[in-house]
Amino acid sequence: MKTIFNNITKVDRDFTKPVNNLDPNWVTGLTDAEGSFIIATPSSTSANGKKVSLRFSLTQKAHSAGILYSLQNFFGCGQVIPSSKGCMRYVVQNKEDINNKIIPHFNKYPLHTSKALNFESFKEAAKIVASGDHLNSKGLNQIISLKNSMNKNRPFGELYSHYSLTNIILNPFWVLGFIDGEGCFGTLITKSNDGKIVTRNRLSVSQSTHDFAILKSIK
Repeated sequence: MKTIFNNITKVDRDFTKPVNNLDPNWVTGLTDAEGSFIIATPSSTSANGKKVSLRFSLTQKAHSAGILYSLQNFFGCGQVIPSSKGCMRYVVQNKEDINNKIIPHFNKYPLHTSKALNFESFKEAAKIVASGDHLNSKGLNQIISLKNSMNKNRPFGELYSHYSLTNIILNPFWVLGFIDGEGCFGTLITKSNDGKIVTRNRLSVSQSTHDFAILKSIK
């Protein structure tokens, strides 16, 4: 057992530091795994009594914060800020950056999971904000309706039917990004009946049932 562990190669890299030249498909893959598109309508002193806040965000443990700074460099906008305990978050809230940098990226390099549905709602809300229609009751109500149809409020059937159960063509860099966010590498070490050490290596990726098609495509 000791010999096995002594032969493991140490990864000589500081994951709190940014890396350069992110592949755009990798960025989308990581976003499919870890990203969030958020519409918020907090109370305000405006005539409508609410304001509209759009946010694109992605959270990592502090020991992997380097990739958040890499995303900041990749998009050329946003901030890296403390999140929950032991975590950091990359967040973009500026409406010009959302319309000119975030949305164009995901239009060109589309999301593959049902998170794409949230992105479409987010994009529609951003269009309303860009036109200024969120300042009137009709536009604000449209945005609130979009907000209320996202994430856990979206029907299972809509999520499940986002893709048919045929194979989705996945870019290899997308797969790498998705596994960076959702994958797990493990080694199971046991003893056989005759006392020999047996090892089994495993890569696993889990998703909610409605995104089964993605797991099938990765397979």
